[in-house]
Amino acid sequence: MPFLISLSILCLIISILLGLAAYLVHQRQTEALKFPETTGTILVSKYELTNKYSTPTEGTLGTYWEWIPEVQYEYQVNGEKITGSKISNATYTERAQYSYADKKYKPPSTKLMSILNKYPVDKQVTVYYDLANPKDALLEINTSGPVVIGTVAILCLLASLVSLLVYFLQKNHFLN
Repeated sequence: MPFLISLSILCLIISILLGLAAYLVHQRQTEALKFPETTGTILVSKYELTNKYSTPTEGTLGTYWEWIPEVQYEYQVNGEKITGSKISNATYTERAQYSYADKKYKPPSTKLMSILNKYPVDKQVTVYYDLANPKDALLEINTSGPVVIGTVAILCLLASLVSLLVYFLQKNHFLN
């Protein structure tokens, strides 16, 4: 099978899988937008430097360090006090950068620090929780995931179509 046909099929499969992923993420976010809300109080607000282990699929095999914002909050549903720790349905982490001159890890970026600045200890916050499982709660509902995934799916679909077009143009001797 010619390379361009194989590339086209691969891009088409990837675009279908990404389209399905975008749909599933959109469904979950649509559910989250319907979550009831209550008031909670921030108990813990800090960054944690966590040791992670990468897999071969992440590019390198070994350990690395990652900054993770840690927020804990308490809220009540039907008189039951619940402690939550999930900030958002988005992931807020970044790889820690080591400074060899200072022999320590550099602090998190200002972008990541701005997340914790929104949640100081003792602040009253809005907590969104799943009515079927009140322990499943969020402080923020992020709706950009399907847009990003969908955009990549469309780009893969376009790559598939361009590959097919180039193949047929070459086959019919329009391109040399």
